Amino acid sequence: MHKIASDLYRLKTTYQQSLEQQQFSSTDPLIKLARRVDAERIYDPPGELSKNGKRHDNDFEEVSNILIIPTNKEILSDRSPFLPSTLHNSLHFLPDGPARLLDTQFRLLREDLLNPIRGGLSNLLTALLQEYHSSTNDIKLSKELKKIQDGGGRFSYNNGVNENGDLQVYTNIRFANIICDKRKG
Repeated sequence: MHKIASDLYRLKTTYQQSLEQQQFSSTDPLIKLARRVDAERIYDPPGELSKNGKRHDNDFEEVSNILIIPTNKEILSDRSPFLPSTLHNSLHFLPDGPARLLDTQFRLLREDLLNPIRGGLSNLLTALLQEYHSSTNDIKLSKELKKIQDGGGRFSYNNGVNENGDLQVYTNIRFANIICDKRKG
């Protein structure tokens, strides 16, 4: 159920951003005010600034506090990340200037890089939980999920236009000593 809500929220956000990008020649102040009020209504800033509280344990106002690698709670979060718009006069919690530009670029680049990984992990965990809860007392995973769970492999998912991809799963991984050599790296 949370996946449907998430998909609807993303669709709504995409639709609203496409409307923002269209250049309206309307000079009617009432229309401009209505657009601004609607944008303020759906605006959900990061971290503690959000009316609904932090999205997860890696949701901060200051980008220097955000871990590059998503946390477990971030992967499992139902709320979409704060993605600021690059459009002029769009809502943002920082004033115009270098700090706002850095904040926007960092958040958008991080989302571009990590969304496929986060989406793949979230879909894999959801599929495993659905398989687990759909069976009665005997856990019966589909052949594909059972193979991935036992020996790893490629997990493919398709949840709509923007929610599809592959995730390579490795099992029984153990970290060993990592040694750096001055000459060999």
